[in-house]
Amino acid sequence: MFRYRRAYYRRPPENTILPRRYVSAHAFTWIYLGLGDKDRAFESMQHEYEDRSNCVAWHPVWHLLDGLRSDPRYLELMRRIGLLPPARALLP
Repeated sequence: MFRYRRAYYRRPPENTILPRRYVSAHAFTWIYLGLGDKDRAFESMQHEYEDRSNCVAWHPVWHLLDGLRSDPRYLELMRRIGLLPPARALLP
């Protein structure tokens, strides 16, 4: 049993090809926001929209996106998703 655990938790050799796993664009959005890279965060949010991620529906309520809400790219993305009315509907 002890030998099995040591072998199980051992790091694989460098020449081993590990299987690739899907990483959602949503994860990259959070990474780029944490790094302070707003441009790449918006690119990742665009990929979320194109992938039809259900996480996009939560963007209006997540407080971590507060710094992006005043950006025109954010407003345009929310309009395309359908969470904001069209721009001409907001005009008086």
